[in-house]
Amino acid sequence: MCRQVIRNPIEVEEQANGYFRFWGYFESEERYVRVVTLGDRETIETAHWDRNYKKRRR
Repeated sequence: MCRQVIRNPIEVEEQANGYFRFWGYFESEERYVRVVTLGDRETIETAHWDRNYKKRRR
């Protein structure tokens, strides 16, 4: 599940510490998930359901 979000995110954000946040949506769960990786964008630091995620309009 986490690798799927990293490969096909709906949003990516670089943090000040060089880590990256990736968001994805799983229709089967009807929930958003946030995956945080190290700067290499592959090593997963943490992942969890993100109840407070609201897609930002650009």
